Amino acid sequence: METRVPVKKRRNGLGVRRLSTITLEAKLHADQEATLRVEAGRVSVGPVPADHLTLSERLDRFDPMSIYP
Repeated sequence: METRVPVKKRRNGLGVRRLSTITLEAKLHADQEATLRVEAGRVSVGPVPADHLTLSERLDRFDPMSIYP
């Protein structure tokens, strides 16, 4: 899918508003980490793949204090 969007001044840089159809197709969501790449003068944005952790790895990362401070 391809579309045109205006580039606007945003705070101290430039930005574009992303369309929900583009966001859904790219599998992006709020607060997700994404990759931003420039290749041959074109900007590409894509999702960073989620870690596929084993149960043991998830338990190692779990901090009960983050839920019950």
